[in-house]
Amino acid sequence: MVIADCLSHGEIRFPANIVRSAVIEAVYIEQYGRSGPTEFSQVPPIDYLAGYPAELPGKARSVVALARFGDCVSRKDPINARALVVSFPGSGDETQRLGSLGPAFNGCVIQGEKLTFSKSVIRGAVSEGLFRLSRATTQAQLGSN
Repeated sequence: MVIADCLSHGEIRFPANIVRSAVIEAVYIEQYGRSGPTEFSQVPPIDYLAGYPAELPGKARSVVALARFGDCVSRKDPINARALVVSFPGSGDETQRLGSLGPAFNGCVIQGEKLTFSKSVIRGAVSEGLFRLSRATTQAQLGSN
């Protein structure tokens, strides 16, 4: 993410959610690339609250809400979700895929949640949803063999 020679003195910090999103995106691309599953109708709802305490702190609440948003978008338009995740950030293809996903965004923000979106945040949320749905699909296929 950073070339050490370009940062001779000091340090660089990235927001935790951006690093988390980048890692999930990289893992998705490594495991599934352009040929991951795109049929999620048989995947039961994923418990995005697993591992969290009953009372969610503010940041955790946003993380869960974004994960649910990404799950919803990936279920509604898995083809464009995958195309977004494998697109080059800042490219025309990324912009096109974000535009194509616009209709899926509309019904995916949970009422009462306040989310802040940027291209990076949307990519991260969709990456997580797509990764978890793909993993669930792959595990189900392995279990039925």
